[in-house]
Amino acid sequence: MKRLLIPLMGLLWGCANVVAPTGGDKDNTPPVLLEASPAMESVQMKERTIILKFDEYVQLKDAFNQVLISPPLEEFPDIKIKGKNIVIRLPDSLLDNTTYTIQFGESIADITEGNPYSQFVYAFSTGEVIDSLYINGTVTDIWTGKPAANSLVLLYRNTEDSAFTTQKPTYFAKTNERGNFRISYVREGRYNLYALQDQNFNYFYDLPNESIAFLDSSLLVSQPVVQADLNLFTEARQKPYVSDARAVEPGLVRIIFNQAPDSLRYQTEQDHGGIFIQSGSDTLYHWSQVADADSQRIRISAIEMDTFLVIPQKKLPDNFFDNKLETAVPEPSGGSRNRFTAQELHQPYQLLMQRPIAAIDSSRMILKADSLDEKIEWSVQTDTNDLRRLIISTQWKADSIYTLTLLPGALTDLYGIENDTITRSFRIRSPKEYGRLEVNVTDSINRPIILQWLDKSGEVLAEKIPEWNDHNYLWQLQDLLPGTYIIRAIIDENGDGKWTTGSLAEKRQPEPLLYYQAEVQIRPDWEYTLNFKLSL
Repeated sequence: MKRLLIPLMGLLWGCANVVAPTGGDKDNTPPVLLEASPAMESVQMKERTIILKFDEYVQLKDAFNQVLISPPLEEFPDIKIKGKNIVIRLPDSLLDNTTYTIQFGESIADITEGNPYSQFVYAFSTGEVIDSLYINGTVTDIWTGKPAANSLVLLYRNTEDSAFTTQKPTYFAKTNERGNFRISYVREGRYNLYALQDQNFNYFYDLPNESIAFLDSSLLVSQPVVQADLNLFTEARQKPYVSDARAVEPGLVRIIFNQAPDSLRYQTEQDHGGIFIQSGSDTLYHWSQVADADSQRIRISAIEMDTFLVIPQKKLPDNFFDNKLETAVPEPSGGSRNRFTAQELHQPYQLLMQRPIAAIDSSRMILKADSLDEKIEWSVQTDTNDLRRLIISTQWKADSIYTLTLLPGALTDLYGIENDTITRSFRIRSPKEYGRLEVNVTDSINRPIILQWLDKSGEVLAEKIPEWNDHNYLWQLQDLLPGTYIIRAIIDENGDGKWTTGSLAEKRQPEPLLYYQAEVQIRPDWEYTLNFKLSL
């Protein structure tokens, strides 16, 4: 196996694009502002019409999302294009002695090539002075470790805790694609600073699915430039409830929750009972023991939830018991060796059936390998968490083709329906198809740590609580398929074995998440070593 030491800097790959020849040089020059009337940073502003004159014809793109006015107005101004001019008509409801900014983002562009006049800000004051302080910073999504683009950053002169949930801010800005923001023309004073992914465009926090961020204490703005960074998270404000419950086929109902309930419990309120299977964290299936019952009555309870459901069942077809038990996933198309389903070398083979399995007759099952003449020692059982799932365990031979045959009657479901002949062929992966990783973890935090190995989509593939040796731990990850991965560490401050989000009411920040500084690329038949230093 090849060895690779991953340096602290990531690797970059590039590629060339073939571009068709053009008839001449492209115009890359943005419009130029020739004049603003009233002038920029005017004071004692009485006019309600602003005219911006450019050197060429311009357009406004996505003005609703790009044009921001701070402090926010009750009524959005009327903004129109007249030739080379942008005409802004302000409402009459401007506050006295207030500095306003109109931030145009990327909305102003020429009409020929769309070259933007980027990040233009027009400022004026209804009082005698222009406030001139700035707040710069970055908003990061704490769960992904990525910049929180297009989030509102809200500054409140009212430092009461209720202001963020009931009032519009004194000033605000929006983050760019890198999560950076600047709140300009701020008056000296003490403020509360928040970030918000505003779902209903009202500029304050009032929906349970809105992500937020806040500082631990108020912010004193007294220097020309103040730096403040925020971590965006979603509170656990929503109580769990059943968002959908319906029959999906005869005997089977599906129950979906709005979120993963804590301490979920369930039982049928019928004498004939049935089988529950939980799929993922927010979906529950129930097969009634009586397929032709009129309805299912189910009681569900969890922390902050107690629900009783009566769900009508689907009518049983006349030929229901004449059918055979089949797999949930159709047999893949066969052909060449490379087109067989790949089976992991050190994991059991799994076969998912339509319905829960009530009985297994292993004498009606055959497991063969194309390269082995001797008898194969193997075992079969159902998954205790999902009785639809058949688990075949043995010591697989690498890079071999196996064939599993289920003869009629090998499986019987909860309704007494048996399978017809089912055949599946699959190829066992070779050790050379995997990569291997060693992570040297160094801890300087002295708090409980949970290490996580994630795929690029953020799904957790492996998790480990380190056993420290003088603040060092060697995490070994085997049988890694080629791809892009992420390493993350949870600082488990409350020691409950999982990540805990923050709370605005309790003034509690979410538990910190530390990410390795680059995505990890795994290649087949390579061994990697990297260093992950944990520090806050």
